[in-house]
Amino acid sequence: MKLGDQVRSRATGEIGVVAVDGGEFDEVIFPSGRVLVHHEEPELVPQSPADILASGQIGPAEPYALRLQAPYLKHAYKYDALTGLSKARSEPDLHQIYVPTR
Repeated sequence: MKLGDQVRSRATGEIGVVAVDGGEFDEVIFPSGRVLVHHEEPELVPQSPADILASGQIGPAEPYALRLQAPYLKHAYKYDALTGLSKARSEPDLHQIYVPTR
């Protein structure tokens, strides 16, 4: 770890910042205060989306699927005139669907 890195304590789960890079022991500032920890105890907190993906912390699939589906539905509602009818919560009467010809 180096000075300014954001780290998470494995013991408490608190997130802090490395204040002093002291070799074997580092001084980390947590919300609860400054703590002197062994350099192997805390883990680095991923900062960029690439770091998060590389660390394997991809998160639950359902919220991702909903975020992915939202633009598709927005596009469909905007450009497909019949989409609104298929999602309506009303039941049309027969004369509204079929007009007999004589």
